[in-house]
Amino acid sequence: KYHLKKSIYDPNKPQRPTPINFGDALTADHKILSERNENRHKHTTALIVQDQATKFINAYPAKTNNEQETTLALQHFLQVYL
Repeated sequence: KYHLKKSIYDPNKPQRPTPINFGDALTADHKILSERNENRHKHTTALIVQDQATKFINAYPAKTNNEQETTLALQHFLQVYL
């Protein structure tokens, strides 16, 4: 059985400010693909990045989901679109 932690709203806990401008808050996650789904460059992962203010979304293919590739993708996302 799975036990899910219930989210409890706490009015005394400081809330995050609502993002207004592009780059104020990002959401990112990796998508891991099987080797069968790799592209011609042998990329088997993708970093999906979404800006919370504009809801703009982009994906960055990569061979691995290591720190270096993730950092480069996030830097590209912010440099190109800011």
